[in-house]
Amino acid sequence: MAAIAFIESNTTGTGHLLAKKALARGLEVAFLTADPERHPWLVAEMIHPLAVDTQDREAMLARLR
Repeated sequence: MAAIAFIESNTTGTGHLLAKKALARGLEVAFLTADPERHPWLVAEMIHPLAVDTQDREAMLARLR
């Protein structure tokens, strides 16, 4: 299955729109964030956030693996 990874997102709604479009195209969505509570729309879209320090490249890569 094809996938897309988001590293954080703004809170204006454009990240949510992009994630919805990715899901509609059948992509698996990985959403990396330091603060899952900041993105309440993830639950509505059934996207499980991957909590990780998004300032730490190696930690993000490890989480995606």
